[in-house]
Amino acid sequence: MNWVNKQKLPAIEAIKYNDQPCLSIEDLWQALHLTFNTALHHRVDISILDEIVDKSSSSWAPVRSIV
Repeated sequence: MNWVNKQKLPAIEAIKYNDQPCLSIEDLWQALHLTFNTALHHRVDISILDEIVDKSSSSWAPVRSIV
């Protein structure tokens, strides 16, 4: 049973906010909260959405319930 042996974990990088790693859940929520508040009243340029090409819709086969 090879899957129960000790395994090497993949290398990961911590989420950083203000060049400080968020090592606790409180740090992470604080970073998310401050990031949201920073962007809250900024205007967004939605003209980039005009570059999206329309695609035709696909038809789906009807779904039948088995009862």
